[in-house]
Amino acid sequence: MWVQTIESLSPRPAEPVSVRRSILCLPLLAVLAACAEDLTGGNTCPALCPVENIPLQEVVIEPVAYAVSVGDFPLRGTENGLWLASRGDSLDVRAIVRYDTVTSTYTVAGSPRTITTVDSAHVMVRFALANIGWTGDITLEAYDVDTPATDTATAVVAALFTPERLLGSTVVNATALLLDDSAKVYLRNDVILNKIRTGARIRIGLRLAGSGTALLQSVETGAPVRLSFQPNRSDPDARQLNIGPVSRTPVGDATLAAELTDHSIFVRGTDTGDSTRLIVGGIPARRTYLRLVVPRFYLDSVVLVRAQLSLYQKPSGAVDRTLPLAIAPVAVSATNRIVDITRAASLVFPALQFGIGAIVAAPADSAERRVDLIQLVRQWTIVNDPENGPQTAIVLRSLNEATAAGHLEFYGPGAPPALRPKLRLNYIPRSRFGRP
Repeated sequence: MWVQTIESLSPRPAEPVSVRRSILCLPLLAVLAACAEDLTGGNTCPALCPVENIPLQEVVIEPVAYAVSVGDFPLRGTENGLWLASRGDSLDVRAIVRYDTVTSTYTVAGSPRTITTVDSAHVMVRFALANIGWTGDITLEAYDVDTPATDTATAVVAALFTPERLLGSTVVNATALLLDDSAKVYLRNDVILNKIRTGARIRIGLRLAGSGTALLQSVETGAPVRLSFQPNRSDPDARQLNIGPVSRTPVGDATLAAELTDHSIFVRGTDTGDSTRLIVGGIPARRTYLRLVVPRFYLDSVVLVRAQLSLYQKPSGAVDRTLPLAIAPVAVSATNRIVDITRAASLVFPALQFGIGAIVAAPADSAERRVDLIQLVRQWTIVNDPENGPQTAIVLRSLNEATAAGHLEFYGPGAPPALRPKLRLNYIPRSRFGRP
């Protein structure tokens, strides 16, 4: 070997350039021949033939394994304001305000004086003008709804709105309310005085009545519904007392007690739909939970290019039928360990995350609505943990939640096949190297 190497250093005839070029070109010719071959596989040699067009394939599946509309949102006691509604057979929403601590004395020059008489007792409600709408004559009524029974049950509290428990009422005038956004309801002084003397709780229920229809929402931030009255009118030093709402029950649960200080009860509100109808929005607001199942083949064996969820809107007879609503499809952040669907529907990522756009439509509309889920589906591909990973689910929620009464309906998985939710996947088969 060394001899040959040394000998190769000695002068010898030069090899023709054309011969060297021919030897170097042999591998290239083989590559070109492979690319020129007509293979039915379509993507047999994408690394060698980058210019080859690989056809985009498409499949349409019904991905919804479970769908349900859940509520009420926002959770009781966390509303932006108290809802009051009276619209025939479609809406009956009332409000409860608790005054569980009412003083029996007032102070003058540092000395307490006992309350012996009560005058001009009333509650004042401020309304958000942006959420006011009614027709006909509307009356705002106040009732004594205190009871030793379980008053967190809607049916129990609703049964307390009886004529003998009526404390007072006032006509809500549209023109006057637009000038002054508050309504004052004068209460029975004798009932308030008796509760003060006996140390009883004062719990007031508000309801709209009359021949007209109305939907009102109170301003709660910085302006709770206060109970006011004039103690001992004959005392020249006495001043009007203003009492803020407070709840002392349930005992031992301060958080729930605070939420129940003032809250709405939905005697008759937006229904929850069924397998054929999915409800989003309304009063109380509903959210639709959709658990999606995408076959593993489309998650790990292909390159996904597009993933669009098609939802078919069903015209609804909701209130505010022509008022557009914004519906946000949001990804569920809850893990697979959480089995409570209502809780899972409240644990969601912010709107517009994963590039999922909103749906804007009016309740009266009817059309196919498409939602782009490609970024989310790709995320599901990366995180594949059946136990601790996120649920492969989305939630449809109204961006007007708790501020608008209208709702949208979509056909569910129990609807006729043509109207069921569909997932349209566009993909490219993955290239595989090596022997077949």
